[in-house]
Amino acid sequence: MALRAFFSLALVLVLLGMAISASRGLNSVSVEHCYDVVAHNQKVLGNLAPVYPAMMARCKVASDSERACQMAADSHLALTQCS
Repeated sequence: MALRAFFSLALVLVLLGMAISASRGLNSVSVEHCYDVVAHNQKVLGNLAPVYPAMMARCKVASDSERACQMAADSHLALTQCS
């Protein structure tokens, strides 16, 4: 009985690890999508948005996960959490 519980737990942990690994690929936005990231940020920030060249320069040096965070943000406060 203990062996069965051990294997059940091991299976759950393996499946959980696979799910986490699979979701990491969805949480990245490559530098090639900076135009979309900047456009989204301008829409979210409105009049508070910095000038386009500054935003594009920031996007190009940001990590894939930071760009993904920015694309998921729906408010200027959420954007502040992306650095």
